[in-house]
Amino acid sequence: MKYGINLVSVNNVTIDGNWVIGVNSRHYVGVSMGDPMGGIIGCADEANDKCFGLKVINNIVAGVEKDAVDVVGYTMYPHECGDYKNIVFRNNTAHSIAGNGATIFKNDSSPS
Repeated sequence: MKYGINLVSVNNVTIDGNWVIGVNSRHYVGVSMGDPMGGIIGCADEANDKCFGLKVINNIVAGVEKDAVDVVGYTMYPHECGDYKNIVFRNNTAHSIAGNGATIFKNDSSPS
């Protein structure tokens, strides 16, 4: 796995105003898969990861090189449905990505 910024099990972290440019492939190919690539990965790399209060705003991800498997600029969970006051993922730009600009997934966790 090759990422520009990888956030794992964080609480109350804001990633704001960063430029992540030139995430280059290692051209690694395992027995059954390649090497996932990404610019900013928000709590999506490890199964059942729990992150609370993560905000990714005003960032630019560019130049994530193609590899054998998933390539993404951002992977992040969104705000809760109907909650437009808590900013979670906003004003981010992805370009020159050899895959998806952003992958958004449901956040099933709640603070304990």
